[in-house]
Amino acid sequence: MELTAVITCKDRLFNARYCIASIASCKPRPHVILVDFNSTTSMRGLQRTFPWLNIVEVRDPKVNFHKARALNIGIKRVQTEFTCLTDVDQIFQPNFFNCVLSACREDRNFVMCDTHFLETPLGDPSPAAFDRATYFRLLEKAKKSKKRPHGEGCCHGVSTEWLRSVRGLDERYIGWGFEDKDLVLRAKFSGYSIVSLSSKTSMVHLPHSRDKKYFNKKLRLRNERLYKEKRASKDVIANVNTKWGAV
Repeated sequence: MELTAVITCKDRLFNARYCIASIASCKPRPHVILVDFNSTTSMRGLQRTFPWLNIVEVRDPKVNFHKARALNIGIKRVQTEFTCLTDVDQIFQPNFFNCVLSACREDRNFVMCDTHFLETPLGDPSPAAFDRATYFRLLEKAKKSKKRPHGEGCCHGVSTEWLRSVRGLDERYIGWGFEDKDLVLRAKFSGYSIVSLSSKTSMVHLPHSRDKKYFNKKLRLRNERLYKEKRASKDVIANVNTKWGAV
C-alpha cells in the first residue's frame, strides 16, 4: 500500500495498543511508523503482537513532548508516496486508510476527517482481539457522546513529497495546539483542496489524561500568536535555516 500512517505518542501504551490493533484490522493495512517520544516505558513490546510496526524511539531530557518534531521524525522515514498523520488516541473504521489513499491520489488533495469521541475508558475485549465488530460497537457508543465530531489534526493525508518540500510541521509550535492548523493553512497556500472523508469513513477518539506541561495555557497562547502571524505572512516553508525532524 502506498500510504504510511505516522503516529506519535508519549506514555499512552493502553491507547496505543487499541490504535495499532484497529489499524491491523484495516483492509488494506497501511505501513505504520510510531514515534515514541520520551515515554517512560518503551513501546517495543507492541512489536511482539504487531511485527510489521516500525517504532522510532526518541529520548530527549530537554523536552517534555514535542508533537511537531515527533511527526517530522516520522515523516523523514516514510518511504511511500502518501502519508497520513494521525494520533495514537484514534481507532479506525476498517475502510479508513483505503479511503485516505483513494482521496490522496486525486490531484492536490489534502485529506481530513472528523472524529467521534468516546467519553468512557475502554476495558475488555483485549486489543489483540480487536475486529470490525469491536470498532462499530465503540463507534455507536461514541456517537452518544455530548461532543460533536471534530478534530483538526486527527487525520492529515497528503503527498509525502509535498510534506518534505515544505519541511514538515513548523517546530516552533511547542505544547498543545495549532501545529495542525498551521499545516492545513500551508496546504491551502500551496493550492491544495481540503477534502473531508467524514461521509465515507470514520474514526473514534479514545479518552486520555491531560499532561499539565503539554496542555499549558501560556504555550497555547504563544502557539495561537504564531498561527496568526502565519496567516498574515502566508509562508509555506517551515523550519527555515534550521534542522527539522532531528532525533
